[in-house]
Amino acid sequence: MKLNADILYLELSRSFSVEMTGPVRKELHLSPPRLLQKGDELEPNGLYLANAEELPPRPRIPEGVAVVCLGRSEKLKDYENSCTVLCLPGTADLLSVYTALQDSFHKYEDWSQKLFELFQNDADLQQFLDCSFPLFELPMFVLNASFGTIASVVPEGAGIGKIWEKDETEISQESMELFLEESALALERHGAFRLKVRHAKPLCVNLYDTADKYIGCLWVECSDNVEEPAHDALAEYLGGILQKVVQRTPSLMVSTHSAIRQVLESLLRQEEVSPSQNWLLNAYSMGTPYVCVSFHVLTSHVQLPLRYIANVVERDFLNSIAFPFDSTVVAFLNLSGFLDDNGKFEKDLNEKLEPMLYAMKLHCGVSNYFTDLREALVYHRQAEIAFENGSLAMPQLNYHYFTSFILMEMVSNSLGSLPAETYYPEGMKKLLAHDETSDVSYLETLRVFLEENMNYSSAARLLYVHRSTLIDRIHRIESETGIDLSDPNERLHLHLLIKAMELEELIQSQ
Repeated sequence: MKLNADILYLELSRSFSVEMTGPVRKELHLSPPRLLQKGDELEPNGLYLANAEELPPRPRIPEGVAVVCLGRSEKLKDYENSCTVLCLPGTADLLSVYTALQDSFHKYEDWSQKLFELFQNDADLQQFLDCSFPLFELPMFVLNASFGTIASVVPEGAGIGKIWEKDETEISQESMELFLEESALALERHGAFRLKVRHAKPLCVNLYDTADKYIGCLWVECSDNVEEPAHDALAEYLGGILQKVVQRTPSLMVSTHSAIRQVLESLLRQEEVSPSQNWLLNAYSMGTPYVCVSFHVLTSHVQLPLRYIANVVERDFLNSIAFPFDSTVVAFLNLSGFLDDNGKFEKDLNEKLEPMLYAMKLHCGVSNYFTDLREALVYHRQAEIAFENGSLAMPQLNYHYFTSFILMEMVSNSLGSLPAETYYPEGMKKLLAHDETSDVSYLETLRVFLEENMNYSSAARLLYVHRSTLIDRIHRIESETGIDLSDPNERLHLHLLIKAMELEELIQSQ
């Protein structure tokens, strides 16, 4: 394996005092060292070792040469103008430095050979990181295109608050937000590059498939904001091998839910689903309770990528499925562990959802629970209805359940495109005419009375009147308007109209 001057500087500085001057090439181009003697002709990309006083004067220096020099000499100026010079001004002897250089080449050659063996043996990505960690000794991650962690390795006892999460397996939301604020998403950049966020300078190498489409990246966290140039070339070398690995086996960058996600998205788009895909959904759910949640971003705050949000949802809700869908994130949350004996789940689910919604500036609608993923389209519609009606009726909340808006949706659908007054019977018209000239609202009285299931006592309490007063008022409503509250069909008609009037008023107020 070839090295560069940055790597050699890093390795020599572990044992010697070293100064590096002259132009430095970043790519790996240097072969193992040779002793430089008088009369030797320098070759391109050669690495040479010599005592300062033995350096040939006014040499012809081809491209890519690096010289390791023991001691100082005026002759160095001729070299520093044309090549990289690693100067050891101390008392190091030639043999010790030569041995150190050879050991460095052997070290990286061994690493390269191990990577090749892993590649030949179809190793997973975690094994490549484990093999590389001794060279970097820094937190390392392989992320997929959804910013999910496919493999990771973190130093034992690493501090909290850097680029990784507390469980040391995920890139933190804070870091992702800082990245989006201060850097372009940079998915098109090839080669090693450093992100510049306020609390760190992570090193990245993007990975691409054979069509040059972004499929993930190698992410190396450089701690304490110290940039070590040697890591750039090493990360790029490792990234090149990882890219070959995932191009050969693309499934390594895809989570186990990918097939389920694809089928569910097809269902939501009302695309044809094959019998085998239907079978897959049925086998996957197997009576497991799910709820569909539609997440919406409603803020001018820097928005996290939808793929990242979906990944966080799957991470926090085990055995759940989430994916971007148009401008939303759709999640089918596994309710195992949330349902109580009465089939209720809202309280426990709220406690889990609220911190996530607040942290990522999201609002959502939640469907009823179900056990057959093949019905995903119906329950996704429920979640969307909950979000739409909830945002209208209760905008102060950031989550809304379909069960709270069933009647509102039924009333809205029953009216079609016509206004509610189109459906007023004569009795309703007389009732509204009365309210225009009276301080006592027959409409409000009727609304409360019907909502309380015609219970005089509870309705009277809500209206702040005596029970006998309410009895008399209901009698006058029936006699003056011709409304017959003993007829269940008429009661239902009136109740739906009152709800429709409330809905129209709510829409007009927005």
